[in-house]
Amino acid sequence: MLKNHNQNHWTESQQIVADRKLIKWILHSTKPIDTVNDTFFNDLLTFFNLNYKLLNDKNLKLLIHQAYNWTEGSMKELLISFAKYILLTTDLWTSHAKQGYISIIASFIDSDFKIYDILLELKYLPYPHISEHIQDNLKSTIEKWNLQEKIIAITTDNESNMVKAISNLDNIIWIPYTAHTLQLVIEKELAPALVFVARAKRLIWFFIYLKQMERLKATQVALNYQKVLDAISDVSTY
Repeated sequence: MLKNHNQNHWTESQQIVADRKLIKWILHSTKPIDTVNDTFFNDLLTFFNLNYKLLNDKNLKLLIHQAYNWTEGSMKELLISFAKYILLTTDLWTSHAKQGYISIIASFIDSDFKIYDILLELKYLPYPHISEHIQDNLKSTIEKWNLQEKIIAITTDNESNMVKAISNLDNIIWIPYTAHTLQLVIEKELAPALVFVARAKRLIWFFIYLKQMERLKATQVALNYQKVLDAISDVSTY
């Protein structure tokens, strides 16, 4: 046993600290919630400390919601004390339940050139997603975190509602997503080549079938190819 606290010395405060460290590990490493239900994970923690009582998934979810309150104060202090200028990044998306959400992330560099990214807001945004609603959410978030004098720019995609929302904010520059803009350019320029892409896809799908795949490999071997290649279908990236 590497570490085993005496039961009489294991206090409630130690349990709380241990729970928070567990939650930080799960959030930082993006582990699934049901990790705490894994028997081998439980055995590992028991090996290190027999006194620690592992959270169940229900209590873990509850504490994750409470974790925001643990860190909000320290994040505000970090933004006020170390961020001279801040760039916000915001985006909208629709969940599988057909509900709209907005996220707002603050990014800055401190005096030691260390980069920070802090999620300020992630919440449900009722329909319609017009520029006025987006702007109201941005303003309320900026005021909540007391960043009125620090925000110099906001990065969004090229949707008209986003562009209009930022354009109506005083002394804040709108910066488009470079990757999104580049993707739009590529899609536009590749439009004439779609017919050739379709033909290539049909050829690939022909060789996806096991019988044709084996014939393709046999032909490559017969032609003394240094490396035998399989047919791989394309994957869309957004």
